[in-house]
Amino acid sequence: RTLRLVRDPRAVVNSRIRAKMCKKKDIARCARAVCKRMASKDADEDALGLLKRDDYRVVAYEALAADAAGELDAISRWRGHGRLGAIERKKARWHVDATSDAECKPGKTCR
Repeated sequence: RTLRLVRDPRAVVNSRIRAKMCKKKDIARCARAVCKRMASKDADEDALGLLKRDDYRVVAYEALAADAAGELDAISRWRGHGRLGAIERKKARWHVDATSDAECKPGKTCR
C-alpha cells in the first residue's frame, strides 16, 4: 500500500519563504516551480492509474491537520486495521496540536 501526503501549494511556498529557501522578491518564480512539480506528480499518478487502485491513497495535509483522528481512522480502515481506539485518537489530536507550525491550529481561535 502507498499513502501519499500532499500539501496545498500555497502552504509549501510559505514554508519555503519562512525557511529562506525562497527570497521574497522571487516568490512568483518559487510558486511556479512548486506548482509545476506538484502538477507533474499529479500527472504521473493519473498516467499510471494509481488513483483508481485500492492500494493507493492520497491524503491532504490540511485535512489531516484539521481532523487528525478522523483522517487516521480512515487510513487505519483503509489498511484493514479498523478504527482507532480512544487513546490513539487523543494522541493524534495532541500530536497535531503540539507539532503543527500552522498559525491557526485545529480547535484554536485565530486572531
